[in-house]
Amino acid sequence: GTSMINNNNNNGQKKTAEPSATKEIWASIPYSEKAINDANDDSKSSSSNCLPPVRQTKTIRVSFSKKSRKGMPLRGDHDAELAKIRRERKDTSGPLQEQAVFLKDKGDKFFKNGDYIAGINAYTAAINKDPEMVQCYSNRAGCYLMLFRTAVASDNRLMIHQLRSCRSDCSTAIDILNTVKHLELTDKQRQLCLLKCHIKRGQAYSELGDLKDAVADFLVAAQRMKGNKEIEIKIQRLGELLKNAEKSDSLKRSCQQALSKNNLIEAKKLLDLLVGISPLDPNLRVQRAHCLMKTGYFVESLWDSTMALATLDDRNQVDLDSEEETSMAESLKKVRNKQILRSRILSVRAGGYAALHKYEKAKDDYESALALVPTHPDLQKAVQDVKMLITARKLVKQSKELFAKHKYFKAANMLTTFLKKIPMPHLHISILCNRSACYLASREYDKCVADCTRALNFFHAFKEQPPPGSDIDFSQDDTPRTLGWLRTSHIRRGSALCWQGKLEDGLKDYLMALTLQKKIEKIQFVASQSEGEDTKDDDEGKRIDSSNQNGIIVGWEVGFVFSLFAFLYLLFSSSSFQLVLVISFMSVLMPHLT
Repeated sequence: GTSMINNNNNNGQKKTAEPSATKEIWASIPYSEKAINDANDDSKSSSSNCLPPVRQTKTIRVSFSKKSRKGMPLRGDHDAELAKIRRERKDTSGPLQEQAVFLKDKGDKFFKNGDYIAGINAYTAAINKDPEMVQCYSNRAGCYLMLFRTAVASDNRLMIHQLRSCRSDCSTAIDILNTVKHLELTDKQRQLCLLKCHIKRGQAYSELGDLKDAVADFLVAAQRMKGNKEIEIKIQRLGELLKNAEKSDSLKRSCQQALSKNNLIEAKKLLDLLVGISPLDPNLRVQRAHCLMKTGYFVESLWDSTMALATLDDRNQVDLDSEEETSMAESLKKVRNKQILRSRILSVRAGGYAALHKYEKAKDDYESALALVPTHPDLQKAVQDVKMLITARKLVKQSKELFAKHKYFKAANMLTTFLKKIPMPHLHISILCNRSACYLASREYDKCVADCTRALNFFHAFKEQPPPGSDIDFSQDDTPRTLGWLRTSHIRRGSALCWQGKLEDGLKDYLMALTLQKKIEKIQFVASQSEGEDTKDDDEGKRIDSSNQNGIIVGWEVGFVFSLFAFLYLLFSSSSFQLVLVISFMSVLMPHLT
């Protein structure tokens, strides 16, 4: 024990603690059976001071076998056992998040959900864990191929890189399948994986212009899938392209002649062959994109223009990597030509976006094209037009929201602002129809009649001479879109005329609306008949029922208006002749409505 001395400043006395007898304290603790028995006999001793006897200790030596693989003991056939455990999804390499099988499963889920970039990352991590997991190479190639196919939706500029990555992964997977014997696959799974890799690599080869290699891969796939029509069609198509590859120069001359004569259909056929032979030529791509846009294939035009931009970027990278020495004048000329080509491609793609009413993307492309060629007058006008279209869309959206809230005066004022700010007469037809609905709801019948009449006059004038910059063909007045405009204008003008008491004029408009509705139903029925050849009868019946429902809605509106006026005549008319006239009129009209 130690003694502690505390100095007391108040009285100056020193207090010395008694030394602690540690040995005596521990000696007083009972530690044997005799002490326990004595404690039981001794009533003064506390039972809490009793402790059990100390157990005897022993040393156990444990030895482990050496591990040739992580997570596998030294016994049996490692490859077979590892394959079995992985098929059962057991832990073979540490934590679950670090397993190659777990990462592969995550990649499969990402692929099914359409998140191809995340799938590529998951498959890459799985390959880093297990370089011989051949399914990851095949699935990652599928992700690259899907990114290539969805390039337009995601505005992807790495299309060529993705095709080459798909080709590389498929080649690696085929080499592993043909060389490594101990894989975690059955014979059937091995053959199926080989088939998928050959098909994917064949598609990548064909898109990159390696036609002979593509034919070789598809021939291997055709041997494994005998009788597959899709593969046979691809082989036949590639064979035709190989035959025409020798006369590509003459095809280009014929294509230029067709374009000079504005024969877009013939030019498109020739461009299909030329693009199939040389898919990485941006000039051919943009020419075909222009033909597709002029003939109404806007989605296909976007695809070709995006592919043209990707090939142009790839060529720029190749030129940067090359060590060819050229003069300064030649280099500047090449750069200028590429700028002009890029501007043309961007303007064509912007036109496709505008035709599909994606005005924000069209504005971005037009502004990028104008930045490359700042003095181009057509591009300057295109930028102004697409900005006006964006403003027009906002105004129309706001007017629809106001109309839905029954704020008809504000909605009409919003559409009036549109007509003043947007100098595009071909858009005024639909705006006048919408404003007439606002006037009809707010009981301004004179203005409703004026707007409907003005819209109908616009339509007939544009039919003879289409306005510039219009994406609507007014010469074809047998389309559901144009017929719908005409029908709506006649219905609203007829309703306004009836509320004004001009029943004869209103009747003419309603009968014209019924005639237009019958034309719309006939066109929809013919379309459903042509589409129903490859579909079920139930789907065709649904289309016909939906078109009939549209006709019933219009007929109900007409019948309601005329029933209302018949009731008003019955109440306020003093002439029995007028009452008989209304009743006979309704008896003639109702069969047409039904």
